[in-house]
Amino acid sequence: MTIHIIEGQAHKENGEVLKDGYYELVQERRTSKQNRSLHKWFSLVSEEANEKGLTLNKLFTKPQNMRITPETLKMLFKEYAKRMYNKDSTTKLTKQEINILIEVFEQVYAERLDCTIPFPHYENT
Repeated sequence: MTIHIIEGQAHKENGEVLKDGYYELVQERRTSKQNRSLHKWFSLVSEEANEKGLTLNKLFTKPQNMRITPETLKMLFKEYAKRMYNKDSTTKLTKQEINILIEVFEQVYAERLDCTIPFPHYENT
């Protein structure tokens, strides 16, 4: 439900005024479609990075001569989630938080790996 605040009163989308009281804002968690798209994206990025012969050295300041895999990318994604939102699992992220993390990762991949793979649309996963 979308709620609009008009002149200090809360209104539903249909214009109905909500009664005075306490309301809790609940943000939706990431969806299963987002999760499938995220895993698909990790696979696509790791494939491109490996085709270019890149290793994790490109993502870390200390040498890490490991192959880039979907699992290592997920590990990094979870590390960013922990640092940015203090959440240790992607299941605890909201839709908005996961979208912000995706934007951050797209930028990191583009800058450090020279990979410009857009995030897959949910319908294509």
